[in-house]
Amino acid sequence: MTPSLNGARNPVHSLGVRYGENLRITVAANQGGRKYMEDRVHIETIREENGSIKFTFCGIFDGHGGHEASEYVRRNLLDNIMKSELFDSDDDDDILEAIRLGFLTTHHGIWKIVSEWPRTASGYPSTAGTTVSIAIIRNGKLYTGHVGDSAIILLKRSYLKDNSEDLVPHRLTIDHKPESEDEQARIRIAGGSVALKSGVARVVWTRPLKHHTGPVRRSTPTESIPFLAVARSLGDVWSYCEDTKEFIVSPEPDLAVREITGELCYC
Repeated sequence: MTPSLNGARNPVHSLGVRYGENLRITVAANQGGRKYMEDRVHIETIREENGSIKFTFCGIFDGHGGHEASEYVRRNLLDNIMKSELFDSDDDDDILEAIRLGFLTTHHGIWKIVSEWPRTASGYPSTAGTTVSIAIIRNGKLYTGHVGDSAIILLKRSYLKDNSEDLVPHRLTIDHKPESEDEQARIRIAGGSVALKSGVARVVWTRPLKHHTGPVRRSTPTESIPFLAVARSLGDVWSYCEDTKEFIVSPEPDLAVREITGELCYC
């Protein structure tokens, strides 16, 4: 995204600079070597009744295990955020809580319908999930929320000694990876574990043996495999732990809000 980086027609004024009138967004996607695209993007501007811009929503969803989760999140996350009365507040904490609730509501929506999605090649229920990174530009502020490892990076204008300009990157998000000590501690509390596969840390999936039929009980034979290389996502409901009643791959987002200033150039 390139500014003026602002989503409001009633612009914020700072040091004579106007924010809110020139928001340009560029999207690019690469399917890579897969036979189908698992990633999705959602860009939408919401307007007031008088036509002025209320906010702009930008979301990136890096799917895995199929396109079903990323497509579901693309279709439902913003609506679920907006359903909360907190989102209409002028208080930053209320808005961030509305974003958080939107993430969790969307995740549990996936849980309700995942049985309808195609099974894996091995016959297991769908393992579809997606990273989620969103930015909401509203009233001169940038609200962010994310799960997974799709980074949000700001480029800020910096002036050198010779008065020339440079753009300095500032990373706004921390990747939720299984090798993180904080994520490993959370995973253990949730009833899970992390193991290496080909040198990459992955969340372990403990699942019934391939040809098991019928309900899964404590006595059901299982196998544990290093499976997913992100520690948080929406979807991945295979990671639900009956003992702790928690998702080992967490849907809980990290949230932040920042003032948009004249030094902010790209996001």
